[in-house]
Amino acid sequence: MDLVRRIVRAVELGEYLVSVHAQERIEERQIELWQIEVGLSDGTVVTQQLDAEPNPVIRIRFELPDGSLAEAVWGWLETSQEALLVTTFFLEE
Repeated sequence: MDLVRRIVRAVELGEYLVSVHAQERIEERQIELWQIEVGLSDGTVVTQQLDAEPNPVIRIRFELPDGSLAEAVWGWLETSQEALLVTTFFLEE
């Protein structure tokens, strides 16, 4: 299964973690976690870095309900077979 599908599937099953950094950015930017989850399945893959260290990552661009564009970086934790929300940000940043 490719990286994007693995991450999407893990998030659908609730098998994911949120980094401390991502939690801080979510609160700072007043984005709801559910919006990032929906953005993962409805958004557009911007990049995939299969060789990123310490874990492979994808970057997803998505639209928030207010029409603003945001991106989220998701990683894949091979050992635990879980997705990891690394960060999220607005495109104008």
